Amino acid sequence: MVEYISDLRLFLTISRTLNFREAGDRLGYSPAVVTTRMQRLESMTGKTLFIRSTRHIKLTEEGHQMVRYVEQLLDLSELISRSDTDPDDTSNLKGLVRVTAPHSFARIFLLKPVQLLMETHPELTIELILEDKLSKIVEEEIDICFRVGGDLEPHIDSIDLFADKRILVASPSYIEKNGAPQTIGQLNQHQCLGYPHAKFLTLFDKQQKPTRVPLSAVLTCNTGDFLRQLTVEGTGITTKSSWSICDELSSGQLVRVLPDYTVDSQRMVRALLPKRDYTPTRVTHVLNTIKAYIDQQGID
Repeated sequence: MVEYISDLRLFLTISRTLNFREAGDRLGYSPAVVTTRMQRLESMTGKTLFIRSTRHIKLTEEGHQMVRYVEQLLDLSELISRSDTDPDDTSNLKGLVRVTAPHSFARIFLLKPVQLLMETHPELTIELILEDKLSKIVEEEIDICFRVGGDLEPHIDSIDLFADKRILVASPSYIEKNGAPQTIGQLNQHQCLGYPHAKFLTLFDKQQKPTRVPLSAVLTCNTGDFLRQLTVEGTGITTKSSWSICDELSSGQLVRVLPDYTVDSQRMVRALLPKRDYTPTRVTHVLNTIKAYIDQQGID
């Protein structure tokens, strides 16, 4: 039984790397052993799990289906092996945890927790997927998704982390050269930087009265961190979450524009997890470690 479990663990590693040799190196198997074990698994299941060529491999449709079954089986195996131990015991964690987050969130909140996890749990593998677009959590087999705003989804558990406040900012050099808008209506006289397809901004005053402002962005980008850097370099005015530019505001690299207004209605920054009968201890521990670090930052 233990031998078959190790075969499944090897299969799962190959499904992530799509490379027999790399998977074998990770788990300490020679190429010959990897090949023999995968042939045994295909024979036992009666399924062709891989399409092989001289240079590449990829999963078959049956192989993709097998990945989900194997993940569930290994999670169940972990639950059984821990049934006689303290359920809060986080020693000897191993396995894969897939985490997705926006670039700016990862830069500020994931770097140090991930380093700590790597030091304290050397057999734990964390796969970071950094992107500003919304991930399909279930379809992409994500364990933890950190998301700013967005609608809640069925089959997803949500944990609120902190409120997101978006503000308008520019660099002192841009303000010195172009002046600062004094009214909402003057925004379109300035170089505005934004995301693709953003046609307007909704600004809220201190009484939370909304004003919708048409936006003619001179430059759009799908990555918030690049917009931040462009703004620091004096390219224009953009909107940023205040938590994502704390250092730039403190150092004076960026200053607020129209400081009596915030952008869009208040959203929450959340951790999202697929609903499961049993969440693996490794996933819970990774989430708790990151959440503890966020709580220490005292986000307003």
